[in-house]
Amino acid sequence: MITPSKTTRRPLKFKTVDELNAELDQLKTGNYQKLGSWNLPQACRHLAMTIEGSLTPPESDVPTPEETAMKEKFFGMVMGPEGMPEKMPIGNPALIPAEDCSDAEIEHLRAAFQSLVTYPHKCIKVGRCGPVPAVELIDLHLAHAAHHLSFLVVNS
Repeated sequence: MITPSKTTRRPLKFKTVDELNAELDQLKTGNYQKLGSWNLPQACRHLAMTIEGSLTPPESDVPTPEETAMKEKFFGMVMGPEGMPEKMPIGNPALIPAEDCSDAEIEHLRAAFQSLVTYPHKCIKVGRCGPVPAVELIDLHLAHAAHHLSFLVVNS
C-alpha cells in the first residue's frame, strides 16, 4: 500500500449528489487502487453512518454565538481550500467501519444522502456547531465524501 498524501491522492470535489453518485458508479467496478486504509464499501459505510448520525432537528434554528464560532471553525477547516485535514481523529469508534463491509454499503451511502437531501426540517443539529441549514450540511458531507474517495484511484 502506498502511503497517502495530498500529492498521491487524487483531487476530488463534488458539487452535487449526482456527481458523487457518478463517482460511486465508476468505483464500484472495483477497478481502483486503494491508497489509504479503507476500500470503497468501508468508506461508504463510514460516510453513511456519519450522515445518519447527523439527522437530528435542533431545538432552535438560531445558533448561539459559541455555536456560530464553532461552525465557522469546523466548516472552514473541512471545506477550506486545503480540504479536510489528513488523519483527523474519528471521535466515535462506531464510525470506524469493519473489515468485512460489502458492496451493499454503496447503496447505503446513496440512501443516506437521499435522506439528507429530503430532510424535512430547515436546520440540522450538528453537535457543538448548533443548528446548521440542511443545504450547508449537504455540502459538508459532499466534502467529507470527496476526502475519503480521493484515496481510491481509478486504474487507467
